[in-house]
Amino acid sequence: MQERQAWIRHGQELRRPLLVNPALADEGHVVVVGAGLSGLTAAYRLREARPDVRITLLEGSDRAGGVIRTWRKDGWVGEFAVNASR
Repeated sequence: MQERQAWIRHGQELRRPLLVNPALADEGHVVVVGAGLSGLTAAYRLREARPDVRITLLEGSDRAGGVIRTWRKDGWVGEFAVNASR
């Protein structure tokens, strides 16, 4: 788990400050639509910044990851996306 956390923290997005609307304190619940890279990152960063807020992550497909897919064959594993940098 520590290795995964360390890898995640190297991302450019995580170096930027997360701006959370002060009115969120009154709401107490956030819904993130989409479990692609952006949605997962938003939920992760919001949880770090505001552990008191309830977060619901909605995804329309049967898997998280958005356009990024994992390829496995003969012991090889690779991540690919047609256009993950849209």
